Amino acid sequence: MFEILELLPQIGIAPDRSVRPTGRGNMKLTPRETQVLDLFDRGCLWKQIGTALKISTSTAKTHGLHARLKLGAVSMREATWRVRNPDLRLKAHCHVS
Repeated sequence: MFEILELLPQIGIAPDRSVRPTGRGNMKLTPRETQVLDLFDRGCLWKQIGTALKISTSTAKTHGLHARLKLGAVSMREATWRVRNPDLRLKAHCHVS
């Protein structure tokens, strides 16, 4: 999240440091994956993320996918939740009768 905080005002987002890189096991998030998660968590669209990071929309989505897979999340929203709550696990609420 080094230079990301400087880019945020350009797309109208106030900087804060809510998302931190953690990763699960040996799968650490890259700085770019962390940046993409941070912007996604702030409500940015893929195109805005690409513009802010000076990468294509497709590349932004790829970084998001890699982060999501490393975190074992089924959605980007879950991925940001997992980064914010690394010691908590989602519990399944279904059972077979």
